[in-house]
Amino acid sequence: MKKRKFILGSFMILLIGAMVFTGCTKKVVEDEPIVEEDPIVEEEPIVEENPNNGITVNVIEFETIEFDALNEEVQIEVDQLKLERGYNYWESNGGYVLFIGSGLKATGGFGIEVLSVEDNEGKTIVSVSETSPEPGAMVTQVIEYPFTLIQFKGTTDDFTIKNQDGTAFDRIEVDLSAQETVEGIYVGQIDNNSIEVTVDESFMVFRNYIIGELISEIESGDSVEVTYQLTEENQYQLIRIEEIE
Repeated sequence: MKKRKFILGSFMILLIGAMVFTGCTKKVVEDEPIVEEDPIVEEEPIVEENPNNGITVNVIEFETIEFDALNEEVQIEVDQLKLERGYNYWESNGGYVLFIGSGLKATGGFGIEVLSVEDNEGKTIVSVSETSPEPGAMVTQVIEYPFTLIQFKGTTDDFTIKNQDGTAFDRIEVDLSAQETVEGIYVGQIDNNSIEVTVDESFMVFRNYIIGELISEIESGDSVEVTYQLTEENQYQLIRIEEIE
């Protein structure tokens, strides 16, 4: 009988202990809920690509200048350079004067302008925009030679010049070997860009964009020496005209 009471008592003690333990466990869960944290993932560092790969690029300020601002010698050279597509430059006041031309165009409506000048680690990068008339547009039926002139400082003469399509401009220079000289009698001015000279009893017509400046001291009947160059259109491009005394 005592043994049965002992077993029953032991059973009751275990039951009460289990209840107490269960109650304690429930309280811990309520007071300290377990929060599931996202696992820590080691991300690779973000590397921003430098478009210049570490190369220093400086934007250079430039000024567009008018043809009339050039001295007469350079004007004469530009008037020959414009016949072809390309560029040339001259040193001026510690910087450069840069000519860029699109060459001969059979009609009006074409244009060219410089968008930017940059110094790229000693290389001078010039970006150019060339424009053309829209199909069907009304244009003047006259031969033109679109070109632009700019001046700037702070670069080298290592030029790379491209238009918006990535087409490069080659450097062009005046071909002195293509120039010819004749002597004759100055007759007079035909129009704003042309003059007439009698050479060996025949007439020759010479053209130039700055004809007025070239003949400013020449009068009809004067004996003259004319330096010219034959263009691709078989026109006589006047380079220089001087009175023979």
